[in-house]
Amino acid sequence: MAADCFCNEIDFIFTEDCCIGTMGELRRQHALHCRFRDYSNLGDFNRCCDSYGGKARCVLTPSHGEEDDDDT
Repeated sequence: MAADCFCNEIDFIFTEDCCIGTMGELRRQHALHCRFRDYSNLGDFNRCCDSYGGKARCVLTPSHGEEDDDDT
């Protein structure tokens, strides 16, 4: 399982900043979000969103089928 996360209630640019800063994988499929396969960074992502006045939201997703993800 992977976790797809984003910073809610604030501009999407903060999701990008927090994702890069916490070693997540930035994805643009459907909507800008950050994918974590290693859950150890989720706490840091949450604190990063909080520092910008937002709230981290994560959804667990199956990790299979990732080859279908196109970031173009």
